[in-house]
Amino acid sequence: MSYQVTNIFTRPSTAVNFHVANIQDSYIQYVLQNYKNTNKIIDLSSDISEDGLTLTAVWSWTTQAEYDTFQQDAITIQQRAERDAWNQANNIAMTQTAVEV
Repeated sequence: MSYQVTNIFTRPSTAVNFHVANIQDSYIQYVLQNYKNTNKIIDLSSDISEDGLTLTAVWSWTTQAEYDTFQQDAITIQQRAERDAWNQANNIAMTQTAVEV
C-alpha cells in the first residue's frame, strides 16, 4: 500500500501569496534528489481552486515509513517551520490528512 498525504491551504484573499511562492529552488532540488528521484515519493500534485483561495497539494509516498523519514529530516523540518510561520503571519489555514491507499 502507498501512503497519501493531502495538505489544504486556504488564504484570506488572492492578494496573499501561498508559502509555495517562497520556497527556494535548493529545497525543491533536495526533495527531488532525496525523495522523488529515489522513488520514495510516487507522485506530487497540486491544484488551486477556481476562486484562487485554496491550494490542495497531494504527496503520494511508497510507504508511511518513507513519509515518516521525510518528516524527521532536518531540512524538511526547517522548511515546514518556515511554512507554518508564513501561514500564521498571513492568516492561511492549513489542514492535513494522511491515509493508506
